Amino acid sequence: METIHLGYFLQATLLLSNKTLVRLVVAMRTILLTSIIVCGTIFLTFRFEEQLQTAAATILPSSRATTQDFDWPPKLNETYPDFQLIDQEGTPTRLSEFKGKIILLEPIGMPCKACQAFSGGHERGGFRDIPPQPGLPSIEEAARKYGGFDLSDDRIVKIRLLLYSLAMRAPTAEDARAWAEHFGLERAKNEIVLAGLPSMIGDASYRMIPGLQLIDQEMVLRADGTGRSHQQHDLYRELLPGVRKMLEGEAPF
Repeated sequence: METIHLGYFLQATLLLSNKTLVRLVVAMRTILLTSIIVCGTIFLTFRFEEQLQTAAATILPSSRATTQDFDWPPKLNETYPDFQLIDQEGTPTRLSEFKGKIILLEPIGMPCKACQAFSGGHERGGFRDIPPQPGLPSIEEAARKYGGFDLSDDRIVKIRLLLYSLAMRAPTAEDARAWAEHFGLERAKNEIVLAGLPSMIGDASYRMIPGLQLIDQEMVLRADGTGRSHQQHDLYRELLPGVRKMLEGEAPF
């Protein structure tokens, strides 16, 4: 009788041990799978961050190129701030690259109807369907009509400086590309579109829109025809005729 009870006891113990062993194996397998998933996730996360940093260093030199190391805003009869900004081709471009040429610089707010007209809105339609200001010619047309010169002259560089995006924030490199594409502006033809920095946004920049600034071959701001009510030089009677005089080797005023 005792032998029979002992046998039942041993069978029950063995059955219990098997169940415990199964549970132990299942628990260990769960822990192992969880560890693999966690380690894999950590590896992929670090790998993604590494690839992102590599891409940023390779494709986006603009993060370094657009650090403001210049004074703003520009001052009349002083050397123009030598900014470095991203152009319509995604290339970091420093203003002093154009030293030796006459620079016509147009500060632009992308929603500005006058800016749309100056860039050629009446010929190509307004950017993002914003209607250009009626009766206002493009800068190219105004140069011929009021200045007596052609902007295709390779001694002249025309820079369109985007200071405000459509949302009235700092523009992006994509904004510069899209503006240039819409108005047919080509870097190879000395038609430069630059994206301003967030630090350039402010009252001074706002008051510079719309209009043109004339920068001489030595990088000095010689005439300022910007702003709706604060122009220091009349765009049509002074600034544009001044460009022609400079092309002829004379002082603009």
